[in-house]
Amino acid sequence: MSFYHFKARYVSRSKQSAVAKAAYVSNDALYSERDEELKKYRTRPVKPESFILAPSHAPNWVHNREKLWNEVEKVEKQYNSQLLREIEVALPSEMSNEEQRDLVERFVKENFVNDGMVADVNIHRDKKHNPHAHILLTIRPFDREGNWFKNKTKKVYLTDVNGDPILNEKGKQKTKNIDLTGWNDKRKLIKWREDFAEKINEYYKNNDIKKRVSHLSYEKQGLDKSPKHRLTRNEFFLEKRVKEEAELQQKDYVPVTHYAQMNLKIDEYNREIEKLNKEIKKLEERKTEFENTSLKYTDFTSIRKNYVLDDEELKQINFIKKRQKTNYVDYEISSDAIERMHFWKRSIETKILKLNREEEALKTVKSLYEKNDDRIAKYGFSDEDFVLKYNEKMSVLNDKYGSLSAEFEKYKESFELVKKGQEVQKKILHEEFKYLYPQYDIAIDSFEINEIKNKYVTKYKMGNNLLDTIPEFDSYDSYLTEDEQKFRDKIWDMVSSYRRDSRKVFSLSNRVSILENEYRELLNTEKYSVHKDEVYNKAIEYLSTKRENEVVAKSLNGLSNEIYNTLIELYGEKQKHVIGEMPDRFRVSLLERFLKEREVNNLSKDLENIHANAKFKNKDIFDKNEKGFFVQNNSSIGNLLTDLIENAKKDEGKYDDLEKKRRRNKKGRKLTKEEINKLER
Repeated sequence: MSFYHFKARYVSRSKQSAVAKAAYVSNDALYSERDEELKKYRTRPVKPESFILAPSHAPNWVHNREKLWNEVEKVEKQYNSQLLREIEVALPSEMSNEEQRDLVERFVKENFVNDGMVADVNIHRDKKHNPHAHILLTIRPFDREGNWFKNKTKKVYLTDVNGDPILNEKGKQKTKNIDLTGWNDKRKLIKWREDFAEKINEYYKNNDIKKRVSHLSYEKQGLDKSPKHRLTRNEFFLEKRVKEEAELQQKDYVPVTHYAQMNLKIDEYNREIEKLNKEIKKLEERKTEFENTSLKYTDFTSIRKNYVLDDEELKQINFIKKRQKTNYVDYEISSDAIERMHFWKRSIETKILKLNREEEALKTVKSLYEKNDDRIAKYGFSDEDFVLKYNEKMSVLNDKYGSLSAEFEKYKESFELVKKGQEVQKKILHEEFKYLYPQYDIAIDSFEINEIKNKYVTKYKMGNNLLDTIPEFDSYDSYLTEDEQKFRDKIWDMVSSYRRDSRKVFSLSNRVSILENEYRELLNTEKYSVHKDEVYNKAIEYLSTKRENEVVAKSLNGLSNEIYNTLIELYGEKQKHVIGEMPDRFRVSLLERFLKEREVNNLSKDLENIHANAKFKNKDIFDKNEKGFFVQNNSSIGNLLTDLIENAKKDEGKYDDLEKKRRRNKKGRKLTKEEINKLER
């Protein structure tokens, strides 16, 4: 063993299931009561050596792995609770299996079990060159009666040197949580690392092995040398195969993988660090030549290749291929197909509006004719051939209705196929993401979650770029709930629909004005009495565009009300009058900020954020009038926002926003003196 590996990390309830983690490292199938599903992963080529060690006062059921971690999830109830601590250590490959177990068992008993923790130990020996152990530790102790302690921490109010309270920006006294177990102390971690290194060195000394390890970095050891890198199992076997081929051909062995080459150069040039850095740069350029041979990448691609489609699913995927003109379908392509279906639907809706308006116009003309009203000329009709022209127009209209009805049926059938095809792609995407990032057990089906998963799956596909963590999933715990995602999906739909419809209303309003002028101009020319079909077509185009504008404006008004109510839900009833004074574009920007930042501050603070947004500066405001049309508001953006911010500040602190309600519901109670004394004993 030429290196030392000791890694500690937490598993949080908001990011992963404790039962899933235990099932993964033990290779056992464990039932999760929290998720109501069996957690089972691929069978390892070598079954891990697993055992549980516990203090003598712990209840007997802790030795049942499934019950242990289900009970942990029951007691650690808060949405962001730490469920367990995982210690991962590399074991000396020179040791026998019995010696490795003895080393781990002594280390775990002395450092964790004797301190009150339950340890679920799993030794992995899938590859002989890489034996290692995963140690899952409880983070809440048991009392002498075998019951969980109710609290692990206590809250302390902070004061300055004079004993006066230290206040935060909101005027409340600052607090901090004190760990009552001592298990989170950084000095504990250093002690654990040091003790494990000492036990390995003790083995080397007793067996006359000329090796030593240290828990300190080379820099802290004062050594002017670069550390060697541990090869992955894929690199190890690739190097082993190259060595065997070199021996058969009686040639010198030359490493081919990046880290094997680097280790060779480190051995040769450890005293020449500058030359080594140049060599590393050259080797980095060769790294990608070998990444595609990775077994992990091969296993990853097999998820999609081995997914079995039934006849219906195959029909759905082939339909998407045909519509998108591609030979390959994934989540992104199926999502684009769904978006194109939405465009098709809106096109059909527009055609229906135009045909309905043409039908209304023809009924109006018929009524005028029956009353001998000469205004029929404004629609391109005359008394002489009215019946013939009217029947002709109605016949054409009926044909258009028939064609549109057939198109709508085709749309419904196509949409159903595309929608179901996308569901298949979501399932595959979920499996691909779960394979790459098993630590994130997120099964929520929402637009935002699926987009994040697709982002990081695509990163891996494009360059085998596998990250340690997903920033979006690690940074925002509360938004990884199904209720929150439904709420956010509703806002996504509102914002995108409002942006689309507001642009359409603005465009249609201008179009209506142009068509009205063209129509009136046509009525005032000689064409009015000669080119009757042109008059009819221009009249229908003007009237149908006007009707479409009215319908979209009505829809936009409904969206405006939804946005208004959603902002009140976020910022509270006390800000109702301020939200009511805002133009819609400010309201939409507040929702867009919430989607991006995933939190709500005070209304005044969020408005100040909008004020600082450059795209709003030095522009006039366009808002809707009582008829739903956009008109210019001569108030400057700066003055209006300043007034809104000041009005919002008047009511700050008089309401509970959405985030505060969540935090309030998740607070735990304080420890009593008796409980603190009990824990400290």
